[in-house]
Amino acid sequence: WRSEQARFLIAHSRRGDWRAALAPVSTSGWDGVDWSRAERRAYTVAVRLLWRYAARHGDPIVLACDEPLLGNPLPVFLDGRLISQDLANAALETAAIVRALDQPPRRIIEIGGGYGRTAYALLHRFPEACYTIVDIEPAASIARWYLGELFPGRVEVLDPGELVSGSFDLGVSISTLPEMHPSQIDAYLALLDRVCAGGVVYLK
Repeated sequence: WRSEQARFLIAHSRRGDWRAALAPVSTSGWDGVDWSRAERRAYTVAVRLLWRYAARHGDPIVLACDEPLLGNPLPVFLDGRLISQDLANAALETAAIVRALDQPPRRIIEIGGGYGRTAYALLHRFPEACYTIVDIEPAASIARWYLGELFPGRVEVLDPGELVSGSFDLGVSISTLPEMHPSQIDAYLALLDRVCAGGVVYLK
């Protein structure tokens, strides 16, 4: 509870948010998670507070999505449904992206998509879009499997050395560029400038 995000949630939570957040924690579904009971409760409370904040400020279409059981998510429940911090954050990010768009994107590219949590949200939000991820291993293989199961035929995953062709309406990079060497950052920003000319780029 000393992190910047936790302080933000505490400052922006309402009384009703706390009542919901402090509801009992699931006693099952934690197999293989080496957390104490206190750690599980702290995590659950934080995710519930984040979800309530996202419910006020995030994209409602993304928030209405079911949390996929594929990948065995942690058992955090609110109002009888499975929720996650990934889906809540994706809803907040999607809301910001939608505000910047003039029309729904048909082609989306993401730098460093991880297992595919942002792609999951945006492909639900824009059901006509196709998605390209550029990432390194092992994330690239995980995304190919995860998104291939959920959105067959709509996602391609490229290694950084592969050529990105065509033009995109939306470029996305979330919490990945700061992990890179400055020369890599410059190269990816140049890539986004090239393939997203005339489109929208969202960086976080």
